Amino acid sequence: MAEHQLPADTGLRCPACDYSLTALTSNVCPECGESFLIADSAGLPRQEPPSRFSRYTTQLYYAGTAVIVLGWFDVVSPTISWIAFGVLMAIWILPQPRRS
Repeated sequence: MAEHQLPADTGLRCPACDYSLTALTSNVCPECGESFLIADSAGLPRQEPPSRFSRYTTQLYYAGTAVIVLGWFDVVSPTISWIAFGVLMAIWILPQPRRS
């Protein structure tokens, strides 16, 4: 009968919970569910790139912040500045969708 050998520990660890990822066949940690990508030749795990939702909300956040600052210097009307503030608060409150 052939005996199954455990693979040698590669040192790969989950970035979120430090669970050993040696011999894992997927890109999701079985312990905490965090997804990751192998980043370099050293085999160091990293998180997936930001989602499209995250990129768009970040860009909108920066644009809204710029409008608010321009409102301080009367480049845009106070009404527009307050609208930008309201949009930013809505973005800040929105939960980011979880990846499955």
